[in-house]
Amino acid sequence: MIIIATKELIKNQPEFKRDIVADINDLKGFQKEIQKTQNVLEKITIYDIGKIDIKNKDQLKIKDHINKSGINPIIKNETINKITFEDISNIYKTKEGHTTTCCGKKINLDYSNPSHYLCVFSIILFYLGYKNLQAYLVNYDKTESSINVFNQWAKTGKDEGMKKNHFPAFEEAKKTIKQFCENKTITLADIGCGNGWATQDLNKETFINKATGYDGSLEMIKKAKKTYLETDFFRMDLNSWSPKQTFDIIYSMEAIYYLSSPEKFISDCYTKWLKNGGLFIAALDHYKENAQSLSWPEDLNVKMQTKSANEWKNILEKNKFRHCNIEYVNQKKDWNGTLIFWGIKDAL
Repeated sequence: MIIIATKELIKNQPEFKRDIVADINDLKGFQKEIQKTQNVLEKITIYDIGKIDIKNKDQLKIKDHINKSGINPIIKNETINKITFEDISNIYKTKEGHTTTCCGKKINLDYSNPSHYLCVFSIILFYLGYKNLQAYLVNYDKTESSINVFNQWAKTGKDEGMKKNHFPAFEEAKKTIKQFCENKTITLADIGCGNGWATQDLNKETFINKATGYDGSLEMIKKAKKTYLETDFFRMDLNSWSPKQTFDIIYSMEAIYYLSSPEKFISDCYTKWLKNGGLFIAALDHYKENAQSLSWPEDLNVKMQTKSANEWKNILEKNKFRHCNIEYVNQKKDWNGTLIFWGIKDAL
């Protein structure tokens, strides 16, 4: 399957997974790229961004479109002009879904489920012979990407406060890690490692054989690699984390609530990336019981997954982790402390 995302979607959600970015200002380039796929029966899914009329809906399946973009991709298209006119009333491979109005550069909220240029690229694909098409409208996310925020923090030095702010909670989490590591040779993944300070600290411990850091921010990873030469760091989209090995411990500090689906991430850790008997442990300051943290999504203009301590624990239990536990550390007046929660895979 080939996934196509419009340039407008990628501008708003740069982490969106895709094979091809469709640029309305480079239709020839788009045609050239897609025609590398010679199998016209290949399933192609097109994503555009817009405003979904249905509340609390992130994506909407499209069955038809109305073209009000002002662009007709058939006119003056040398490749398409050679092709006989076809009925495009059933361009999408479905009878279920919704109709989008393609508005062009500026979304018109007076229309139903408005999008930008989805129809333009669909028409081009259809006339080039690709008939196994489906399309989705992605709801506009006006929040800033967490990756962009942390890239900026790394550039401006704001990340330097991470160790100071999180070190007390990190030390408490490390106690649980140390207890787990007795008489074992341990490999550990630090998820959302930022500038690498915690990964480096863990790598120096005698009870850790090797700690490796992973983060979605390129600037953070650059800084980590430059600062801590003896530790391995990898830039990777944590929403689709796919390391080249399994681990005894997967640890995360202040990261997983930024993921689009922490539930899927934790499930994948259990089924794919943790060794039998492995430990999953995470520490968070943003959760429902910690009232001071609840304004952070609005303060930073970043989407966060806000869950209670028991909801985080329940995610572990639903994914068959055993000996699941929660702990609050570094509690103060008007601050419920850092939440640490953990569980063991296939514990006896």
